Amino acid sequence: MNIIPTPGLLTVTAQDFNRCTLLRQHGYEHLAFQAQNDANLIDHDLTSAKSAGLYAGVWGVSYRIADFHRDGQALAQQAKKLGATHLTMDVEQAAKGTRSGRGLKPVVDGCRAGGWTGPIHLNTMGPPVNPDVNDYEIDVQSFLETGGGVFTQAYANETDSFTPELGVRYWTRVGVPRDRLNIQVSLYAAESDKEHPGRRYDGAKWSELLSAAGVAREFSVFMAEAAKDEDLAGLDPHSMRAPIPPGVDVAANRVTELALAQETVDHWRRNGMPEAKLQRQRQTLAWRVLQVTQTAANLDAIKADLDAAGAPKP
Repeated sequence: MNIIPTPGLLTVTAQDFNRCTLLRQHGYEHLAFQAQNDANLIDHDLTSAKSAGLYAGVWGVSYRIADFHRDGQALAQQAKKLGATHLTMDVEQAAKGTRSGRGLKPVVDGCRAGGWTGPIHLNTMGPPVNPDVNDYEIDVQSFLETGGGVFTQAYANETDSFTPELGVRYWTRVGVPRDRLNIQVSLYAAESDKEHPGRRYDGAKWSELLSAAGVAREFSVFMAEAAKDEDLAGLDPHSMRAPIPPGVDVAANRVTELALAQETVDHWRRNGMPEAKLQRQRQTLAWRVLQVTQTAANLDAIKADLDAAGAPKP
């Protein structure tokens, strides 16, 4: 199972069958349980998630370079013990400056030593300030070589520079293929040491930001236990979106994006988004379709629709 292009969630708590079934009904495909944090190991029963039709994986956290191998091995052993379908390691500040010398390879080597043979995913920070210039110099290659991807914490509610749009721009600039990038959003209020303490974005707000970044289904949620019913509903335009079948020429089929954009706006309208905000968001979505559509008849239709609405180019 390639989890990167699909919607998923992370959790640190047990999720019962009814909860997992609800998440699956909202289109989520994978759920990762925290099974390791530094030297601490945490056991979870993955049965409910699997029975509900979710891929059930594990995630862990490593804080120090000296512990990379140990932590990778411990997480892999937990994954094997619990019967996980996927594995992700969260490395943040300690990952900076590791590109030269392949400094994150010990995490991968540790996972292999622990018996994990599948892809290994990296979960890490949102983009730096001024992402077109600045660079964390993180060793993503060690994870990409395993078939894994990068899950970036685009927590714009905490930090203005962490928007999904800037996340996509930064990580693709430093070598992460777009189809190996998953945008992670947070349903928690920002902590006291963040740029915007206490600020929380609901699912509808995150859906706006994901749309502005051109994100379809390739997103994940931190965490399942913080997702209210209204958050899940607000994210439905992304989590419930039909996947693109293998082999489909995406560029040639972009004409469907306008209908999907209108669907998204209609969903937000039903959930009470103010009309002025709806119009701005619809404008952004439609002009994005206009830029990538190659069929003249559809281009004319989109232009006429926008002109009639009095929507200027963004």
